[in-house]
Amino acid sequence: MGQIRSLLQGQNNAETSLIISLKSLEYQDIELINELIRLCDINYRNTDIYMSSTMIQELKNAGHSIGGHSLDHPKFEHLQLSEQIDHIEKSIHFCQSHFNESLRLFAFPFYDFNLGRELYLKMYTELNVDVSFGTSGLKMDYSPKNIQRLAMDDKFGELESYIKSHYIYYNLKKLVGKHNILRS
Repeated sequence: MGQIRSLLQGQNNAETSLIISLKSLEYQDIELINELIRLCDINYRNTDIYMSSTMIQELKNAGHSIGGHSLDHPKFEHLQLSEQIDHIEKSIHFCQSHFNESLRLFAFPFYDFNLGRELYLKMYTELNVDVSFGTSGLKMDYSPKNIQRLAMDDKFGELESYIKSHYIYYNLKKLVGKHNILRS
């Protein structure tokens, strides 16, 4: 535990709790995160936080499509355009080669509202993405191929009211012209 606290002291002041220090880690702290994983003897193979290939294949067999979601779940706004393209292409290729997926689908991790128009142009023309999914809630995007979705991670048991409240909010935004995502 002392080694972990020592590594995290560079992140925050000494009085910050261990939990707060861990939660403050970002994608760019990957080397520190990997060292913490090593110290805690965590092996991705001995966790059940991800779907297995068998589970994904079962979804495919049941008629679902499978799409890319990046290589390691970064915030895309922190990546260079070339890195964004690389994450999209390689994750889609993985789905096609491992699960015989015919569609070229991609869902952005976290959110996509700070991403520029150039990424979308390259994604649809050079990478031939069929459909992409953002996470800006109920909004219209400039591209009809980019469908916005609601984050549902922690909404068990309250889905109906959650969706209704977003729909009401969308209609209010539409009244004042704030229902579109503008991309530069």
